[in-house]
Amino acid sequence: GAGKTTVMSILTAQNFATSGDVQVFGEHPYENARVLRRMCFVRESQKYPDDAKPIHAFATAKLFFPNWNQELADRLIADFRLPVRTRIKKLSRGQLSAVGVIIGLASRAEVTFFDEPHLGLDAVAR
Repeated sequence: GAGKTTVMSILTAQNFATSGDVQVFGEHPYENARVLRRMCFVRESQKYPDDAKPIHAFATAKLFFPNWNQELADRLIADFRLPVRTRIKKLSRGQLSAVGVIIGLASRAEVTFFDEPHLGLDAVAR
């Protein structure tokens, strides 16, 4: 591709730049909680532990994002009809995408990066 995922990974300190200087909000993002808590990166290929359920992913996200909006998360869960107590590895591709969309939007981060959030979502969900 064009390197969009790589750029998002570097800006969110999930990968290191091979050259140059990276700053976000005027600071280096690496090991910098002040910067990282202000951003959310929803990866298309996000990995979760085998026994994780959406409810666990949302509870964990709430710990990382100081502006987490639980009301919005609950509304999106209902809108997507997401089975929050089903293991993530048992979810459909669209349901897995919905987990990421919910985290990205409910995080209320100043900057949210979505990497292919529409994959697997039906037309109505998109």
